[in-house]
Amino acid sequence: MKQEIIIRQMEPKDFSEVAELENSLWTANETPATIQSSPERYIENIQNGVRYLLAVEETSDEIFGVLVLSDRHKVEPGKHVLTFSPLVTPAARHQGIGTFLVEFAKEYALKEGYKKISIEVISTDTAALALYRKCGFIQEGLQKREFFLNGQWVDDYYYSYFVPEGEK
Repeated sequence: MKQEIIIRQMEPKDFSEVAELENSLWTANETPATIQSSPERYIENIQNGVRYLLAVEETSDEIFGVLVLSDRHKVEPGKHVLTFSPLVTPAARHQGIGTFLVEFAKEYALKEGYKKISIEVISTDTAALALYRKCGFIQEGLQKREFFLNGQWVDDYYYSYFVPEGEK
């Protein structure tokens, strides 16, 4: 990363820009779960415990990435599992921003007492698969032919990272 990138919480002033970014990148070509992001959706999700963080250039506040963190399960026996969704702007790709976001999620999980981080990723997202493996995630599950995207069957992988015990 050439610039000084920091993580900060998403603020209401960011809602429109982040919604535009998500809506342009989370398309049916990229994910089976397209969403229509909006300021209202962010407000509702934040009220339900979802955390939105931004990777920004420190001096200009330009957004390079989005990190969404939430509990994987809503029931108490599963509250130890964090799930996340990183998004890197096209202009910032191949500059270490994805690794920065994933490593931040790991640090956050350790600090907040989570024991496991999980993420689902489709088989056609080879860059994400390589990133998660590089960051210490392991494949725990595979759902063959889970989605039909762009005229082809796509597998869905379940990756996890187990937060080391006693390293607070």
